[in-house]
Amino acid sequence: MLTAADLAGRIGAELVGDGGLEVAEGSGLEEAEPGTVSFYANKRYRRYLEGTRASAVIVDATVAAELGERPYARLVHPNPYGAFARALALLHPETRPAPGIDPRAIVEDGAQIDETATVSAMCYVSAGARIGPRTVILPHAFIGEDVQIGADCFLQAGAIVREGCILGDRVRFQPRVTIGADGFGYALDTGDDGKPLHRKVPQVGIVRIEDDVEIGAGACIDRATTGETVVGRGTKIDNLVQVGHNVTIGELTILCGQTGIAGSAVIGNGVVLAGQAGVVGHLTVGDGVTMAAKSGIVGDVEPGAVIAGYPAIPHKVWLRAMAALKELPGLLKRVRRIERRLSDHDGDE
Repeated sequence: MLTAADLAGRIGAELVGDGGLEVAEGSGLEEAEPGTVSFYANKRYRRYLEGTRASAVIVDATVAAELGERPYARLVHPNPYGAFARALALLHPETRPAPGIDPRAIVEDGAQIDETATVSAMCYVSAGARIGPRTVILPHAFIGEDVQIGADCFLQAGAIVREGCILGDRVRFQPRVTIGADGFGYALDTGDDGKPLHRKVPQVGIVRIEDDVEIGAGACIDRATTGETVVGRGTKIDNLVQVGHNVTIGELTILCGQTGIAGSAVIGNGVVLAGQAGVVGHLTVGDGVTMAAKSGIVGDVEPGAVIAGYPAIPHKVWLRAMAALKELPGLLKRVRRIERRLSDHDGDE
């Protein structure tokens, strides 16, 4: 538990109001109770801000000035959501298992595990694997041959990192992440019996995950056919995302749930692909692109573009098109009436 004053100091916020109020956990504005801290960063939640029972609320300077005196402490920060994330980390510290190798884990000869790392029960660590300092691997994870895992990584239960793949520092996997599964590569060929078949193309490359990447539950990052599939520093990948072989994803990019990226696509830095977005293979998405949910990219996208729809077009154009779409039934009736009048007029002649 912290006082509002202590919390403000530790998250870099300015305190307005009673700094002696105590906070023990984080909460949303609507369900907040005394002893909690919340935040306000979206106008849609203003009604909850007015009646919240939280002991402290993180707001920006403009909102703090509008609020005036309140029964709760105001923690003033230019980025309320980011400050709330810091507050949650302080109030709800992550529990980490003790370092060491559980006797129920299987570690092959030749694996190198730092003495400060944790390998939990039912994990399998293959020969040649290297696991760095303070890294935690939870039960039922599989680490393949010659895998390299850096420092301070955290692999949740059931994660799979196949042979040769490389993880940087502070990489986090949610449950059932699969890194380095075979890419989807087949060549149409003829078998020994003369019948056509899809011949598997051996996938002999790896996946390289750079520092500070987090990957959500059930996501799959395929190994390269040759060379590397790369996920850049600080990129965050949501649940159930599919990244195909030889894809390159830049730094600080966001891939939301159920996004799919086909092989050999290049995704730039700071890109946001919203839920169920799809990217065709062998194309380039420039830095800073934002793509709306359920959109599909079928060609290269210039840096900084905001796009939507399938095939994706500029977002403002898409909004106008969707607005016009609602008018089509009435417009069709008008056109048919005009056609009938013209037809009648032609008959009179």
